[in-house]
Amino acid sequence: MKKLTDNKWLNLFETENAGKPYFFVSRKKDPATNKKPDAVVIVAYKETDEGLKLIVTKELRVAIGGVEWGFPAGLIDDGEDYETTARRELKEETGLDVKDVIYTSEQIYNSAGMTDESVIMVFVTVTGTITNKNVQDGENIHTLALGNWEVAQLMNRNDLKMGAKAWFVMDHFARTGKKWVD
Repeated sequence: MKKLTDNKWLNLFETENAGKPYFFVSRKKDPATNKKPDAVVIVAYKETDEGLKLIVTKELRVAIGGVEWGFPAGLIDDGEDYETTARRELKEETGLDVKDVIYTSEQIYNSAGMTDESVIMVFVTVTGTITNKNVQDGENIHTLALGNWEVAQLMNRNDLKMGAKAWFVMDHFARTGKKWVD
């Protein structure tokens, strides 16, 4: 395996697949030996007087040429466990605090045809008030707390950009008004 770039967050590698050159990107320094998850995706639910709300983000994503609808997420720092990362990233991106961790997924992959990037999905309930005062410089994130009927309206639009993980969770919430897991 040959590392073709030397960037801080993401690099291009070349290897072989069936005797032919194969290229992929990785966040890892050595993808051959480091198989740990890269990030967490936080699926957050908030109980309100109007009912259960799903915490949704809109974030500018240069690679897709627009705004991606999804969930708070972030890279796992060295020595940090998934729950700590979820709590830190949720606070940074939304201003909300984790009340309870409901469920933590196994390691799952985002787009295995082009990257080894993997995540852990952390499902939580939250407290607090949404704010963007803790968002890091360079991140363009807008957070919303949406009821199932509001998510259903989003799901009926054909101009939205969202990842597969977000689509499945939002579709379930739109149809049932319930958490993905309890």
